[in-house]
Amino acid sequence: LGLDLDGLFLNTEEVQRLASELVTQLEAVSGKPDQILLISNVFFTYKPQLEETYKEYCVNYPNTILLESSYKKDEKIRTEISETLKTFEHLIGTCQTRELSFFLVKPVQRIGKYPLLLKSLLESTPTSDEGYMALEKATRAMEEINHNINEYKRLKEVASKYGKMETLSIRDKLNRINKHSIAKKASRLSRVIKHETGILPKVEDKDYNDLVETFNMLEKCVAALKESTANYITNLEHFHSLRPYRGPFELVKEHHTLCYQEFVNSLHQQTIPGFKERLQTMV
Repeated sequence: LGLDLDGLFLNTEEVQRLASELVTQLEAVSGKPDQILLISNVFFTYKPQLEETYKEYCVNYPNTILLESSYKKDEKIRTEISETLKTFEHLIGTCQTRELSFFLVKPVQRIGKYPLLLKSLLESTPTSDEGYMALEKATRAMEEINHNINEYKRLKEVASKYGKMETLSIRDKLNRINKHSIAKKASRLSRVIKHETGILPKVEDKDYNDLVETFNMLEKCVAALKESTANYITNLEHFHSLRPYRGPFELVKEHHTLCYQEFVNSLHQQTIPGFKERLQTMV
């Protein structure tokens, strides 16, 4: 049917594996005298894995929905998906299982429920419990995961927005100008002027400044690498233009002459052009 399964299901297998592993760990500590402490430790321990795995899924989820919507327009694909999903009805017992989106949204919902679950557990846990502070820590960790995912999505959307802006024609850019955009840019300019003149105090963001400094350094390094690579390729082309194997040789044995000609011929006609092409592609 020509389905893009990788684009449709993303890293679903990794999400499922991690969720099953988390459930297993939680079931193992359930019912123990210090279960609040143990449950908190499980969530806190899995924080890096949860954030990394669900971040990848959640960020690409909008594209997945667009892809799934496009498949709905194809009757053959829609029918095939519907028939396949019917096999899950005995597990869930709902007509919603005939919609693929019902399954695709589950990871997005799940990661958002973790902090709510822990917060509810925290509210019903007495402050005197030995695991109370650990539960607070785990709750903040789950909230931080969702915050980081949302922030990462926002940055990706901003980058995508400005990436699209660069491809717009001058006419398209002019058509985007309106009262709102002019007022927004005027407000930004006014704020910059006030900061520079000292009317408003500057808000220093050390992390941001460090990132800007790092970015500028990387930009210079990339520019230097590009220039060095261009010079290297130029010298390589000059070397490639030489054809010593075509000239006469005064070697003692004819066999040695033929071997040398074959080697240099292979070097100039296959090895060097292939290396140059790969180098240009990488840089």
